[in-house]
Order: sequence, then structure tokens, then C-alpha cells
Amino acid sequence: EVHACTPITRKEYKQFGELVHFTLEEKHDIHNTAIVRFAAPLEKWAELKILRTKLQGKIDILVKRIHSENVERRRRLSSATESVDSRGRARTRSSAPSWDSLS
Repeated sequence: EVHACTPITRKEYKQFGELVHFTLEEKHDIHNTAIVRFAAPLEKWAELKILRTKLQGKIDILVKRIHSENVERRRRLSSATESVDSRGRARTRSSAPSWDSLS
């Protein structure tokens, strides 16, 4: 899942007049799902742009943090897997048989 903000666009609404808006979406392979929509009168466009920039920035930070945590988790898992023999018993790297002892 990837979350992203759509560009800010204008739209005329019968009930509210012209508004500027953007959507926070969850992107999928086939379609996107709207999570939340933000709208404001045209004269508040600058404030809406600030909100969108901050929101997208926070999303980017979270995505990077999650990616780093996943990389670290895979590294630790890989390291732990290497220290278990075929019967599931723990072993140290030094206790592994050497190539010379296999001949």
C-alpha cells in the first residue's frame, strides 16, 4: 500500500460554490481508494497547499522509517537463520564444519 496526496484542483459545487481540494489516497495496482478529502474556498488555496505539503511530508517520513525498519528486520532475521542448523538447533559460525573436514 502506498499513500499519496492528489494535486490540488478547483471544482464548482452547486451548494458551496468554487472550492479547491485534494485527496489523500491509498494506491493499489488496480485502483486508488480515497482515504480523506480536504476542501476549502478558493481564497484559502494557500493554506490548503501548506496542509497538503505537510501531510505529504509526514507520509514520506513514515514510509522511509517503515522501509528502514523492514530492512533491519530482514537483516536480523537473515542473521538469526544463519545461526540455526538443519535440525533447528542453534550453532555458532565457528562450530560449522570446515571444507577440509568434509573430505
